[in-house]
Amino acid sequence: MYQTIWKFHKKYINNISGDNAFWDEVINEADMITKKYHNHNFIIALVSAELTEFERLHRELIKDADARI
Repeated sequence: MYQTIWKFHKKYINNISGDNAFWDEVINEADMITKKYHNHNFIIALVSAELTEFERLHRELIKDADARI
Protein backbone atom coordinates (compact mmCIF):
# COMPACT_ATOMS: atom_id res chain seq x y z
CA MET A 1 0.00 0.00 0.00
CA TYR A 2 2.71 2.48 0.98
CA GLN A 3 4.80 1.51 -2.03
CA THR A 4 1.84 2.18 -4.32
CA ILE A 5 1.35 5.64 -2.82
CA TRP A 6 5.07 6.36 -3.03
CA LYS A 7 5.12 5.45 -6.73
CA PHE A 8 2.05 7.63 -7.30
CA HIS A 9 3.76 10.50 -5.49
CA LYS A 10 7.02 10.12 -7.43
CA LYS A 11 5.23 9.87 -10.77
CA TYR A 12 3.48 13.22 -10.44
CA ILE A 13 5.21 15.40 -7.84
CA ASN A 14 7.68 17.00 -10.24
CA ASN A 15 5.21 17.34 -13.11
CA ILE A 16 2.44 19.41 -11.53
CA SER A 17 0.62 21.48 -14.14
CA GLY A 18 -2.70 23.13 -14.82
CA ASP A 19 -3.24 21.01 -17.90
CA ASN A 20 -6.57 19.17 -17.86
CA ALA A 21 -4.92 16.04 -19.25
CA PHE A 22 -2.54 16.03 -16.28
CA TRP A 23 -5.35 16.25 -13.74
CA ASP A 24 -7.45 13.66 -15.59
CA GLU A 25 -4.53 11.24 -15.44
CA VAL A 26 -3.90 11.94 -11.75
CA ILE A 27 -7.57 11.47 -10.83
CA ASN A 28 -7.90 8.30 -12.90
CA GLU A 29 -4.82 6.77 -11.29
CA ALA A 30 -6.00 7.81 -7.83
CA ASP A 31 -9.31 6.09 -8.53
CA MET A 32 -7.53 2.92 -9.69
CA ILE A 33 -5.42 2.88 -6.53
CA THR A 34 -8.41 3.20 -4.22
CA LYS A 35 -10.23 0.45 -6.12
CA LYS A 36 -7.14 -1.79 -5.98
CA TYR A 37 -7.36 -1.63 -2.17
CA HIS A 38 -11.15 -2.02 -2.09
CA ASN A 39 -11.83 1.61 -1.14
CA HIS A 40 -10.39 1.06 2.32
CA ASN A 41 -10.58 4.24 4.42
CA PHE A 42 -6.83 4.26 5.00
CA ILE A 43 -5.93 4.18 1.29
CA ILE A 44 -8.53 6.85 0.61
CA ALA A 45 -6.85 9.03 3.26
CA LEU A 46 -3.41 8.46 1.74
CA VAL A 47 -4.59 9.22 -1.79
CA SER A 48 -6.48 12.28 -0.57
CA ALA A 49 -3.35 13.56 1.15
CA GLU A 50 -1.40 13.22 -2.10
CA LEU A 51 -4.10 14.96 -4.11
CA THR A 52 -4.21 17.78 -1.57
CA GLU A 53 -0.45 18.20 -1.83
CA PHE A 54 -0.56 18.20 -5.65
CA GLU A 55 -3.28 20.85 -5.55
CA ARG A 56 -1.31 22.94 -3.04
CA LEU A 57 1.75 22.83 -5.27
CA HIS A 58 -0.34 23.76 -8.28
CA ARG A 59 -1.73 26.81 -6.48
CA GLU A 60 1.82 27.75 -5.46
CA LEU A 61 2.98 27.51 -9.10
CA ILE A 62 0.12 29.77 -10.18
CA LYS A 63 0.94 32.26 -7.45
CA ASP A 64 4.63 32.29 -8.44
CA ALA A 65 3.72 32.74 -12.12
CA ASP A 66 1.43 35.65 -11.27
CA ALA A 67 4.16 37.28 -9.19
CA ARG A 68 6.50 37.27 -12.19
CA ILE A 69 4.04 39.23 -14.35
